[in-house]
Amino acid sequence: MTPFPLSRQEPTFLLDESRLDLARWGSGEIYQSLKAELDARDGGKRKNNIRDALIAEVAIVNGYILLTADRHLKEVCEAHGGEVRFYATTSDPKSSYTAQRNGSNQWAELCRGR
Repeated sequence: MTPFPLSRQEPTFLLDESRLDLARWGSGEIYQSLKAELDARDGGKRKNNIRDALIAEVAIVNGYILLTADRHLKEVCEAHGGEVRFYATTSDPKSSYTAQRNGSNQWAELCRGR
């Protein structure tokens, strides 16, 4: 297996989360800040905050656009200067009205290549 180019690697290495060939040793400052803010929003109840913080960090550091349906991840990533494309789902009570009003399902449109 060929490793990703360095620019696609996780900027922070975490034991039990990161792969040795897909991460690099870093300061972890952005990751720690992202993780702390995600935990503050949900009381640290979601185990996937670790991976969400890593994904957001990769997007921020490399200038990628983060695609997500997670409102907390969207808000935290944007607060750290990341560019986000948010896709509302019908399970999100804050956005289901908007999706119904527009008569569209954003995920379905994305899958159809619109």
